[in-house]
Amino acid sequence: MKIWLAAISHKHGSTVYAAVSRERLIHELHGYVKSWWSRELPEEVFPDGMPEEEAVDRYFGKVGHEYLEFIDETELAGSD
Repeated sequence: MKIWLAAISHKHGSTVYAAVSRERLIHELHGYVKSWWSRELPEEVFPDGMPEEEAVDRYFGKVGHEYLEFIDETELAGSD
């Protein structure tokens, strides 16, 4: 089974996301971004309607103390 991974490094440590497709991974990251947007970017309104990947890119481009790293498509050990 192939999975897609991403890690977010932030002031509380790291959060790892895994999904069965890149699209689903972006959707999960979008949820993270949406939940933190108003606290980390209080001067900006969350861009509802913007494509999810674009909103994720914008957030991590503006929040200087959080970092997103993708580990695209990896094989899950022990899977067929």
